[in-house]
Amino acid sequence: MLRKTSFSGTLPDSIGNLKNSSKLELAFCNFTGAIPSSVANLRQLVYLDLSSNEFDSPIPSFHKLKNLSYLDLSRNFLTGSISSTDWGQLLNLVHVDLRYNSLFESIPPSLFSLPSLERLRLANNKFEDQIPEFPNASSSVLVSLDLSGNRLEGPISRSVFELKNLRILSLFSNNFNGTVHIGSIQRLGNLARLDISGNSFVLDLSSNLLQGKIPQQPPNAVYVDYSNNFVSSLPADICNFLLGTLFFSISNNSLTGDIPESICIATNLQVLDLSNNKLNGMIPSCLFEINDIIGVLDLRRNNLNGTLSEAMMIDEAKSQSELNLLQYKLLVLNPAYYQNAITVTSKCLEMKLSKILTLFTSIDFSSNKFEGPIPEEIGLLEVLYVLNLSHNALTGSIPSSFGNLRHIESLDLTTNKLSGTIPSQLARLNFVSFLNLSYNRLSGKIPSSTQLQSFLPTSFDGFGAVVAPLTFSRKLNKWAGLVILLDWSSKTLSGGIENATGLFSLQHLQSLNLDLIASTELNFIQVGQSHEFDVSESWEGWLCGADSH
Repeated sequence: MLRKTSFSGTLPDSIGNLKNSSKLELAFCNFTGAIPSSVANLRQLVYLDLSSNEFDSPIPSFHKLKNLSYLDLSRNFLTGSISSTDWGQLLNLVHVDLRYNSLFESIPPSLFSLPSLERLRLANNKFEDQIPEFPNASSSVLVSLDLSGNRLEGPISRSVFELKNLRILSLFSNNFNGTVHIGSIQRLGNLARLDISGNSFVLDLSSNLLQGKIPQQPPNAVYVDYSNNFVSSLPADICNFLLGTLFFSISNNSLTGDIPESICIATNLQVLDLSNNKLNGMIPSCLFEINDIIGVLDLRRNNLNGTLSEAMMIDEAKSQSELNLLQYKLLVLNPAYYQNAITVTSKCLEMKLSKILTLFTSIDFSSNKFEGPIPEEIGLLEVLYVLNLSHNALTGSIPSSFGNLRHIESLDLTTNKLSGTIPSQLARLNFVSFLNLSYNRLSGKIPSSTQLQSFLPTSFDGFGAVVAPLTFSRKLNKWAGLVILLDWSSKTLSGGIENATGLFSLQHLQSLNLDLIASTELNFIQVGQSHEFDVSESWEGWLCGADSH
């Protein structure tokens, strides 16, 4: 034992002559150069400690040291791969410490599979690639695994989560990505310390039975999903939870209280989903003032109130260039993020939208208690793809500025108290594939445009008096393989039915109810010899006989 001596220079090859030695400790000396390959001749060696020197060579092969149980080569300048040693031959190894060197390439699976290994410390090197899958993980006695400060990447190996005796797992400051499920961590029943910070993990705690206070996730968690868990409230200091977070969902809980204003400090958020809770009060105005990159804002099905103008603190003098909310950005992120999804209400359906970070921007404030007019300035959000303000108590008219929403694909304003006419500017919306303005107090003419005329009248249910020609051929052909029932009874539509042939393109239609429609021109309501309609002043027509679908 020559620990902490003043020796320097290279370690001589003659060290290999100590063939009966069971312990060699030369730590904290000043040895340089290569570790002599003759060390491999010390076949009785049980304990080898060459740490805290200045060795700068590759690690020689130690596969002949079959009695070795303790190996410490940490804090040197060792380089190269560690695959030259057949680790599978060292069945008695209990402790391996190679920290603070410059070792590179991948970590061999055989190192993880050693049957007696309890502590494996490879931190602060240059190891690359993924943690390999390794056999017999469930029977491993490993209690401490430190791979921090390397260049490891990809998802964490499934084998790691089968190390039942593991008490310390340190993976911080690597290039790991993918999803870490709470269920995987819970399988490590003896785990006392976990550090996965400094990576790009997705933290998924959804659909469990977590209780108590909402926990603070690792500071570098990019994706956090707490949905379907808590009965609690959002903490006042929630900003401390989300400083580096891009995706945050705490939907489908029973959260009560207000949305804390501190959430505005989370300026990296691109997806915020607080839907399906019992939150009340107003939306913090700072959320719209400060956060200029948020792409999906889902607050549906809460008890939020106030006016949208108050929530958004809209200044009518603000120019379009100054209103930065929901600017569409194509993000260059790890592909792991593209696998994430969020459920939003679009086209009357709850859809789980994948790749939300690159697809579109969305606002869903449906099923709350918002009142007052819809701000004209929403029309400045030209990159908006989905806007759902349905099932509130909004009043006033539909803003004419909505005609500027050139990219909008889904617009749902149903079940409010909107009045006036449909703005003619909505005829500019060439990409909208879903439009629902029903159950408001709107009246007047449906603007003429190819896109608006493609929607079924159910999009306009509950109107007072809508004057528009019904051009069946343009409106119904697109639904040919879908519609099995049409009920247009008790409508106050007027004008002409210009061409009914499109009606008969509905090949699966089984039931058509036009009872009490006031129409002055019913030009063509017979096709072939198999279908006829009664066209009396107050008439009901039923198309039957189609095959069920």
